[in-house]
Amino acid sequence: MSYQNKTFVSFDGDSDMHYYRLMTAWKQNDNLPFNFYNAHDLNAARDSSSEESIKAQLAERLRNSKVFVLARDRAPAPGSKSGVGGGRQFFPKCTTPS
Repeated sequence: MSYQNKTFVSFDGDSDMHYYRLMTAWKQNDNLPFNFYNAHDLNAARDSSSEESIKAQLAERLRNSKVFVLARDRAPAPGSKSGVGGGRQFFPKCTTPS
């Protein structure tokens, strides 16, 4: 079993991928003091994989994570089938560090 020292970044791949990409860009930038052990580096959960395989890979990532980050622009709209929240924004928008 791996160490539980990873960061699991959860995001909507259709609309919020740019937040995840921004975090990985910050990590790669030598001029920013930003680092994390990315749980997504453990394995690859592809859209073409079976649902069971994707769930198993995501479960492994979560088991090996110490930190959970929700990267989301806003909560789902009222009546939306994507998650909970009823359209309320729970978290303030993230901004890039200056």
